[in-house]
Amino acid sequence: MFTRHRYGGITKYILLMRWGLTRFHHSGQSHFVTFCCHDRHPWFTTDASCRIFASALERVRRSYGLYVYGYVVMPEHVHLLLSEPQRDTLADALKSLKQGVSRRLISGGSLASGRAEHVWEKRYYDFNIRNRAQLWRSYAIFTAIQ
Repeated sequence: MFTRHRYGGITKYILLMRWGLTRFHHSGQSHFVTFCCHDRHPWFTTDASCRIFASALERVRRSYGLYVYGYVVMPEHVHLLLSEPQRDTLADALKSLKQGVSRRLISGGSLASGRAEHVWEKRYYDFNIRNRAQLWRSYAIFTAIQ
């Protein structure tokens, strides 16, 4: 929905979004994705929990036909640089990834006494990479973090 505002004789049109940003799926572009642990809790402080994430990412990569250009697992959040999935949407692939990691962490007892109800925040941040310069800029973030 657009709204019109006049400022000093100039008319501006502003796109109003009901909740968050518009996601562009099936655009053929790569994505820089970030998602956080619930309440920013540091679930990924052990090698075992990071291996669980890596194995779940590999499973999702194969299932959805993703190209993973890079990823960084921080104690309380994750950064991914990946392509669009060849099957379904990016949202479906990320949902599968988050659910798989949560189930393995909770059932494997990697979480405190295995009684955590939530591992991830519900949403994720997605930045579409439209050109090679943005791809290299995003990749530079990964190398700076590591």
